[in-house]
Amino acid sequence: MSQRELAAELGVSAGAIGNYESGQRRPDYETLRRIAELFRTSVDYLLGSTDDPRPVDEIVAERARRAGIRPPKPGTKAYELLATVDELYMSGPLDEEWAAFVLEFIRRTRPRGEGSGQSGTMGGRSGQHD
Repeated sequence: MSQRELAAELGVSAGAIGNYESGQRRPDYETLRRIAELFRTSVDYLLGSTDDPRPVDEIVAERARRAGIRPPKPGTKAYELLATVDELYMSGPLDEEWAAFVLEFIRRTRPRGEGSGQSGTMGGRSGQHD
């Protein structure tokens, strides 16, 4: 993809793309997000925070599956929370136990009528319907 094509896709000038590539300017977060989406990678990869070029949705899905949990759908609050937690732990892989805890917490604390019919806290049987 040429600078001109990328610029048109992002709604910026070809000069802006050249400046991003040379390091003279930095794209704003929304532009960075759109670049990552366009190239099916993550913002973290573009910024050099990770060596994993896969998009966040693939990383979250894989980690959820390894933890034995059905991956949350992209765009849901559960997905956004897990992706945020993953960003917090970019210094190393997200521990499967932690991922399982986060997803279980979401499942057990969402209000009734949002899918699981469960509410309450993580512990015990206080109002839980397993």
